[in-house]
Order: sequence, then C-alpha cells, then structure tokens
Amino acid sequence: MVAAAAIAVGTGASAATIVNGGFESGSDGSDVFSVIGSGPLPGWTVASGNVEIISNNYWESAEGGYSLDLDGVLVGSIFQDVTGLNVGSVYRLGFAMSSNPNEGVVVHTLGVNAGPAYQTFTHTATGSLQNMEWTYHSLDFTAMSSVERVMFTSISGGTSAAGPALDDVTLELISTPKVPVPASALLLVTAIGGIGAVRRRKS
Repeated sequence: MVAAAAIAVGTGASAATIVNGGFESGSDGSDVFSVIGSGPLPGWTVASGNVEIISNNYWESAEGGYSLDLDGVLVGSIFQDVTGLNVGSVYRLGFAMSSNPNEGVVVHTLGVNAGPAYQTFTHTATGSLQNMEWTYHSLDFTAMSSVERVMFTSISGGTSAAGPALDDVTLELISTPKVPVPASALLLVTAIGGIGAVRRRKS
C-alpha cells in the first residue's frame, strides 16, 4: 500500500468547458434575434458580420430552446476563448450543424477552429423549419496552452442572410499526457522493498 501510494500520479479533472454552448442565453425572447459585434451573446464574441439566435418556435433546435444562424444580414463568425485546459491533453470539440432551409437546397460550409486544429464541415439544406436534419460532428485537438480559442465561421453557401446553423457546442477531455514517475519515487519504493525483505528475514 505504501509503495503504491509513493508512485501514484494524479490526473486532476479538467475544469475547461464551453460557456453557453446551446445559445440559450442572449436572446430577448424573439423568435429571431440578431447579434452584431460584441452584442449580447454570453460566452461568445461575434468576430465578423452578424449572427442570429433562433428560437425553436421558428425552427427546430438540436437541443434546448435556441440555436444559431451564422448568417444574419451579413456572413458571420463567432469565437470563445476556453480556459482551464491541461497543456498536452487531447480534447474533443463537439457540435450540431444544420442549414437555414429558407432558400432551398444549398450546401453550406462551416469552418471550425479548435486551438491549433482546423477543419471544414458541410451540410446540405434539404430539411425544413420543422425538421432541420441536424448532424453531429467533432474535432479533436491538443491543448498547447491553458487557453485556446474555439471559432465557428460561415465560409460559403447561400446568401448572406441564410447560412449554416449551429447548436449544442460541447468540450470533452479525451486523454492526458502520461507523467513519468520521478526517480526519487522509484528510490523510495526500492528502499521500502528492502526494509520489507529485512523484516521477513528477521522473522
């Protein structure tokens, strides 16, 4: 028991999380609420253009009562600086993607940054306001610092007033780096083992 305690290495739980990943905060209660610049979108910053918080009274959300259209009047992008990351750990950014169906069958493209990782995702607007055909995606990344930026950008498809839709943004800790056992701990275990052997011989 003593030896096991001497070499045990803790991997404390990560405190990192996405704030307002379902876009439940920020709307004034309207079915469609436009957010421009650093407007009322708690946890997020509108980096370019503008976005719209959409109530599920208008179209079906992936979860909760709201989702986001990344094209308001202008093509938009949002970001959040996630804190509390463990350097060297691997995280999984998850999210639901759909498309504003109001202009027919259009392929929308979403650019996603997660720390040093980047990937594009597409969704074809074949659904309806009542059935948005949400699909879930993920992007893994390794934290290079305790703070990393997560960003979603509408980059193509449709008009500037109907873009990719976003909801249920989450962050999950996948793995932590292995910590080598300090040499001092190994020496302590060896010493404890030697003491035990001497005691057994004396008995």
